Amino acid sequence: AIQPWAEPSIKVGIITEPGGAHLGLYLKSLANCQGVDQIALADSTGGTFENTKSVLASRFPKLQTFRNSFEMVSLFKPDLVLVTLETHHMPPALRMALESNCHVLSEKHPCVNVDDLDAVVRLADARQRHLMLAFATRFSPIVQKAKEVVQSGLIGKPYGTNAYLIADRARFKKPGYSSSWLALKQKAGGGFLMQVGIHYLDLVQHISGDKVRKVAGFCRNVGGHPIEVEDTAVAALEFEKGMVGTLQSGCYLESGYQSHFTLW
Repeated sequence: AIQPWAEPSIKVGIITEPGGAHLGLYLKSLANCQGVDQIALADSTGGTFENTKSVLASRFPKLQTFRNSFEMVSLFKPDLVLVTLETHHMPPALRMALESNCHVLSEKHPCVNVDDLDAVVRLADARQRHLMLAFATRFSPIVQKAKEVVQSGLIGKPYGTNAYLIADRARFKKPGYSSSWLALKQKAGGGFLMQVGIHYLDLVQHISGDKVRKVAGFCRNVGGHPIEVEDTAVAALEFEKGMVGTLQSGCYLESGYQSHFTLW
């Protein structure tokens, strides 16, 4: 008898901690992803166990939990490892997963400094493993259509681009924010550009099919907030195929977001 077609399924391991960004969003996505067969969770603090079990209970009632990430990878043997930790904790976890021949989905930003990131990228290449960052904006229907139109050549050669992604200042006034790892240079590496503005830097390249080759710009704390990282960044961009552009990302609003993307 002909067997019905079935989508291949994979085992996913999660390495996280209470400070890991966007864990709730990842869990909701995994709970609805039919290509995922089993999930295991590693958190050295145990602080995310209860909530993760609650979110995944209907789909994965026998969730395996570990206090040691290496033990999780060694015993559970996941095909894909999702890593979302405080940034200064990310590189060792990324390296360990890649050295165990797992594909890796990394929360951004994955490293405090570029040298650590270069080493992780080289390891992924050497192991021939996927090393991925979560740029979910790419999956917006508007973005997908824009990419199709631009890269088909329908509107001609791209000459220039202007993009901005502006958010609220209220985030810096939340209790405990100024003492959290997100506000500290040695633990976060950077601020709003690396956390949020990077989405539009990725978007410009994704839609145009071109890559930035030169950049000049400024990072500042224009709001005077008690943080060590930037709340604002502006950049002038030159692309490999000759296009030029600008990007501004900053926290200027009382609430909400304001965004814009133009391609000439």
